[in-house]
Amino acid sequence: MRDDVVKKFLNFEDTLAFFKEQKDTDKWIRCKVNDLQLHNIPNAPILVKDIIERHQITALEEAVVNAMETTEAVLSFKKDDAFVTYPLRYTAIKSLCDRAKLYGKTVQKKPIILNEGFMEYDDEALVLVRYDEISAVHSGREYAILNTYDMLQVLKSSLDCNFSGNQFESATFTHELSAVSFSFPDQKNAIMASYNRILQKQGKNMQTDIIPVLLFATNDIAGSCACLYPYLKKGKQCIRIGEPLKLSHKGKHTVADFGMNTDRILSMIQDSSERLAKLSDIHLQYPGDCFKNIVSAYKLPYKEASAVLDDFEMTRPKDTTAFDLYWALWDIYFALEQTESSISRLLFVEEQIARVLHANWSKADKPIKSI
Repeated sequence: MRDDVVKKFLNFEDTLAFFKEQKDTDKWIRCKVNDLQLHNIPNAPILVKDIIERHQITALEEAVVNAMETTEAVLSFKKDDAFVTYPLRYTAIKSLCDRAKLYGKTVQKKPIILNEGFMEYDDEALVLVRYDEISAVHSGREYAILNTYDMLQVLKSSLDCNFSGNQFESATFTHELSAVSFSFPDQKNAIMASYNRILQKQGKNMQTDIIPVLLFATNDIAGSCACLYPYLKKGKQCIRIGEPLKLSHKGKHTVADFGMNTDRILSMIQDSSERLAKLSDIHLQYPGDCFKNIVSAYKLPYKEASAVLDDFEMTRPKDTTAFDLYWALWDIYFALEQTESSISRLLFVEEQIARVLHANWSKADKPIKSI
């Protein structure tokens, strides 16, 4: 499966079937770090058969060609007293840096230099081979395997128990992230009751067309967590409204621990929506400058922010609050979605905007001095 694949699913049944097959075909292999050995391969698909034979690669031609065109590397390691070799996917480089304890731009361009670090450590490594390529090489002592298929089953069971009528929204798989979302239309009035009471108290219109949404996101590469994110959906657009419930792939964490997090979904969404509504208590003196200060402080994309600011200045209410500004900031994200930005870039911007909920508004709401 190519590195740039983006698989989207139209229903939960297809989503579950995909991750079930992935679980059945994934290979988790333990080895020693000092047995890891990277080898360069040329970007020459015409030579793929010769390369497979020369390095005794255990993979289909498609996987080897994909590695030729990206990392230009294969990784060998000892399995059952014999060395095996697989193509290296780009997602594995960060975790290999952790095993070798070598970092920097040079490593990203020439991962072969990691061999110097591997030989210094006899720690246990845990190799993930997915779709015939190595997707990650984790610490064999610290990493906890939390399978996406198993967690999805636990999540759906919890939702069916606590949120009757929950609806599948979307699902996406890339080699960097697996994400599945559900909405709760039947519970929107109960979940959003406190949110709307706060808005009404501040003289703002109740938002009866908003539906709570949950996003489950996880991956099996470096720095991964199984996360449950709270969102609000208005029309076709979703905004994130708070911090996720996280479970790291470390230590002795299990799918049962993830199940305990699913029991906290209702309180997470209610608490996050109330925190958002309370932004309507914060009245801004300098809305335009506050917008610019937030964009600068949270490193949001300037080009998209400039266009959104123009609209914000024309459409914002006379008595503008932090609540109004927060909603406007999400138009930056929606504009960025229409570009060719990478998933990692979109995730960064989404995370930054979500953090604005906890902004120091008195500091941000200051006039920008002209030079």
